[in-house]
Amino acid sequence: MITSSHWSLRQAEDLLGFRASSENLAFWRRSPYPGAAALWDSVLPEVTPFKQHLAPDQLAEAFQPVFPARFWRNPLGAEWLADVTALTDAFCREMQVSQCQVQLDRDRPCVRYHADNVVMRLICTYRGPGTLWLDEDNLNLAAAEAKGTSNEEIALRPEDVRQAHEWEVLVMKGKQANTPPLYHKSPPSRPGDPASLVLKLDLV
Repeated sequence: MITSSHWSLRQAEDLLGFRASSENLAFWRRSPYPGAAALWDSVLPEVTPFKQHLAPDQLAEAFQPVFPARFWRNPLGAEWLADVTALTDAFCREMQVSQCQVQLDRDRPCVRYHADNVVMRLICTYRGPGTLWLDEDNLNLAAAEAKGTSNEEIALRPEDVRQAHEWEVLVMKGKQANTPPLYHKSPPSRPGDPASLVLKLDLV
């Protein structure tokens, strides 16, 4: 269950106002589009990592060569593009910029709990296990900021670690924000997990 101190989203535009709030996480609980998993599993082997500085209205052209043609022929391709565009538009408006860094990741390299050195970052895992994070009362801050400590030392109660699911949206404040940052990490790699596709939005 998401704690009451988190900023709740029901649509992308609900992100507006989050930056000035006292919360360090905006969360959108939602379910994957029907049929999305099968489509991702069929096209992800052909998708290469992507990172560009873009305005929302530039996404369609920039993404066109990233996915095989059959992805765009599927109606879900247009649905996904509309979703990413709405998230990017809301993120740029909230950060008061015309462009942001748009990244599609296949790898999950952040294996240790950490806070990003940014104002805020948006993450949405469209396929694969989602990001893990710690509520403030479940964080050993001294261990998190010390070198060489383990995740087991950082999380006070491992049974209370939070995890996002596919298509759920996390907007996390970092160390440059006006609140204590959110400590999070990539999910562990487990046999049988599907290939990942993760959207990240950052300031340029």
